[in-house]
Amino acid sequence: MAKVSVWILINRLVGISNAMKPTPRETKKIHENYEKVKQHLINEKYAIDSDSADKIISGMSQDWFDTILG
Repeated sequence: MAKVSVWILINRLVGISNAMKPTPRETKKIHENYEKVKQHLINEKYAIDSDSADKIISGMSQDWFDTILG
């Protein structure tokens, strides 16, 4: 998945407007949350690898994303 589309996706999932650039702290938290969800999808056998997890996350609802984060 292209780096730009991943950032757009992450911004959508965490509710950051495309007009706003996240702070370094927000960027770190976004990355940690994204990796946590991606690892969950792989561990629970929804995805077989990182690329397939990225594809699942791209179509994932905010509710499902939030549920995984707990």
